[in-house]
Amino acid sequence: MKVVTRPNVFFDVDDTLVMWNQAPDSPEMVKLPLLDGHVEPLVIHQSHIKQLKDHKARGHYVVVWSAGGWEWALAVVKALGLENYVDEVMDKPHWYYDDCKVTEWMPDCNRVYFETYKSRNKGHGTKEIDMPTQGATVFAVADEDITKDTPCVVQNNRVYPV
Repeated sequence: MKVVTRPNVFFDVDDTLVMWNQAPDSPEMVKLPLLDGHVEPLVIHQSHIKQLKDHKARGHYVVVWSAGGWEWALAVVKALGLENYVDEVMDKPHWYYDDCKVTEWMPDCNRVYFETYKSRNKGHGTKEIDMPTQGATVFAVADEDITKDTPCVVQNNRVYPV
């Protein structure tokens, strides 16, 4: 039996590590062979890849899972060159037994997703940035010049640097 004593973090594959249905001319495009042999163009979600690597650097036990199965999760990990950052690959859980709902022991604030959206930038047009969100998609307007490295909060559909 394996006993994991380190803090653990789980990353989904589809629309988390790689994005489906994105612009075919994206510089982050990678062509991944699907399990049936078909090759699909997918976009690498760089912010989530960075978070995965950062968690590993902090000593966390990193698991990549997918509702598409462990084979698909493993194929994506290998295609992205993440073998040295991922401790375990598995199917997404189908059931769990616990006296508590997952929201009781893992608050929603522990669910992190970096949403890419367009932000107006001091009259200089729009630019895409990644913003950490909990839950719903965020479409927000920024009044100040912000980058993806600027710590921000979103309130009433506006982005404010912290």
